[in-house]
Amino acid sequence: MPAHYHPTQTERFEVISGTVEFRVGKTRGRYGPGETVVAEPGVVHAFRNQGDTNALVRVEVTPALDLQAFLVEAAALAREGKYTQRGVPRGPRAAAELAALMQRYSDVTVMAFPPRPLQRLLLSPLARFAPTRASAPPACVCKSAGVCQLSAVATNQAAGLARRYLNPDVQRATAALWARISEWTQ
Repeated sequence: MPAHYHPTQTERFEVISGTVEFRVGKTRGRYGPGETVVAEPGVVHAFRNQGDTNALVRVEVTPALDLQAFLVEAAALAREGKYTQRGVPRGPRAAAELAALMQRYSDVTVMAFPPRPLQRLLLSPLARFAPTRASAPPACVCKSAGVCQLSAVATNQAAGLARRYLNPDVQRATAALWARISEWTQ
């Protein structure tokens, strides 16, 4: 996922294994097992694996809001090949679907680029061209708990970054969910 921020949520990252480079605001750093990084609401952040092996990062987001539903939908679009590894839509239809996703979840996740005023101006007209999806996203298990916990496995292989949920209820609801993104844009 490209660099982004959460308007009202705090995201806490704990490196379980490997070496991960984080960018939180204007601060960059490499972190290893046992180290924690926090992105406060409104602060742009991204992370990527900087080691030769997979890295495991535990992520906790509070309040949960609809983050789980956003991640499920974003992963579905990624699996369908709707956007590149850098988050760029592959064609007009994909751009419309990504615009619809970002508009639906603008209270949860906002991309760092283009600037939010420009996103507000462009997303709504573009989203109108998005096809209607056959099924609604699953109910957000995390939302009722107030905290969304997940694990991100970062790899340097072409398969990229995979996210998998740790919460057992979420694991059952999203067992087939694996978003693969090879590089988090800076």
